[in-house]
Amino acid sequence: IWIGVTVVICFYILPSVIIITPGKRAKILETLGKPHRTARMPGFSVKLPWPLTAVVGTINLQLQEIGADVSVKTKDNAFMTLPVKVQYRASSEPEGAVKAHYELEDPEEQIKSYVLNNVRQTASSMDMIDLYQNRDAIEKQVRDTLQERFAKFGYIIENVLVDEPQPSVEVRDAFNRVIASQREKEAAENIAEAKRIEVVGIAKAEEESK
Repeated sequence: IWIGVTVVICFYILPSVIIITPGKRAKILETLGKPHRTARMPGFSVKLPWPLTAVVGTINLQLQEIGADVSVKTKDNAFMTLPVKVQYRASSEPEGAVKAHYELEDPEEQIKSYVLNNVRQTASSMDMIDLYQNRDAIEKQVRDTLQERFAKFGYIIENVLVDEPQPSVEVRDAFNRVIASQREKEAAENIAEAKRIEVVGIAKAEEESK
């Protein structure tokens, strides 16, 4: 009887004692509602049986990417759209993984909000031409700000990528009109120069004939 009872107890308790954490994941534990200071990293580990200690969450440690189209107004009042991508991951340190689980309610949306804010602030101090020529300055400024901000939340910002700015329809139309007027001016100057050469040629011919 005692052997049977022992087998039954082991059958029900052992699964709640053993923890198998897969690669690039971290498991968060609580004992009687109190969070553990460190997460369980990939591999085999044990804990107190449920319900004393429970696994309350799993953190993805893989590199992740979020993208956003940021509408900005430049220093010279041009409206542009900047496609921005942020590559980030949760900390692979046991303490950092715990922070990543508890500190932020929705990491993706909160990182995106900070990106929108920082890109708008940076772009507002730059001219339209600067956005095309100095995108790396925007990437560095946003990356440095996000790294400092989110490190205490258990997240690491690996990279910030800013694609080619997309002008608004109004800016694009105005730019096209400027280009068209420049082409028309060049064409008119070329026609005038051709006529001048023709008149000079005729005058020289008449002079030589005389």
